Amino acid sequence: MKPVQEIIDNTLNDSFTVRKFTSPCKENIFHFHAEYELTYVLNASGERYVAGKLDKFTSGDLVLIGKNTPHYYIHDTYTRNAKSAPVIVIHFSELFLGKSIYELPELNAFSKLLDKAAVGIAFSKTTSGKVKQLLLDLLNESGIERFILLFKIFQLLQSDMHYRSIGSIGYDDTISQRDTNRINTVYSYVAMHYKEKILLKDVAKLVHLSPAAFCRFFKRLTRKSFVQYLNDYRIGKACKLLTKVDYNISEVAYICGFPNLANFNRQFKSIVHLTPAEYRNRLTLIQGTK
Repeated sequence: MKPVQEIIDNTLNDSFTVRKFTSPCKENIFHFHAEYELTYVLNASGERYVAGKLDKFTSGDLVLIGKNTPHYYIHDTYTRNAKSAPVIVIHFSELFLGKSIYELPELNAFSKLLDKAAVGIAFSKTTSGKVKQLLLDLLNESGIERFILLFKIFQLLQSDMHYRSIGSIGYDDTISQRDTNRINTVYSYVAMHYKEKILLKDVAKLVHLSPAAFCRFFKRLTRKSFVQYLNDYRIGKACKLLTKVDYNISEVAYICGFPNLANFNRQFKSIVHLTPAEYRNRLTLIQGTK
């Protein structure tokens, strides 16, 4: 099974994200992303797969996974449908400081740890216990205090002498840099041009593939067709616009790249399972009860 690239949602435009989730993996799918991932399990158990090995995880586990390393978590039944958020996850990129972590002498020891995280690293219970409170504090901090806490976490991680590798050393199932660059080019193009008419042949040309080869490539990496992805993206933008009373439904359709209102209504209902009017009305009712 090929992993799916996940685009980390960073709506606040922060340099790194820290959030509570009901699961470390969106929909428990086999995926990878350009960011490093640090996951602390508050109250859950199950199995995770990193770098060719299936491993158990339990409450109190602290794991660092490298960039572009395919992985997944599957919760046990009793935590799979938990209403609480049993995990805390930090995502940060190599360039989140504006310069590569590998170029900063102050982070030399930590960058070596990041290299080892390509096969996943599970930290000792002692380190995990110390990091837990910092993560909880980090969830509620802003500004420079966020950086102070993050670097305290980095210090604890690089000082752990008893961490272990999760996956198999020498295992190589990472996505090639070429494929990563190609899919990111496509995502960027859609984000910039979704309001316009987008032709498959033009997108394929961007990544130097024939339309047929591009369709196979995109489906292999994302498990959906390019047309499905484009419609999903446009409808996501439409949902956001429908929260604003400034636009009527026809305007929302046009702004989001649907010149045909009937097609917009059909695609919206297929993805959201409501018509645009029903969606807006439901939002109005929910907001009215607050």
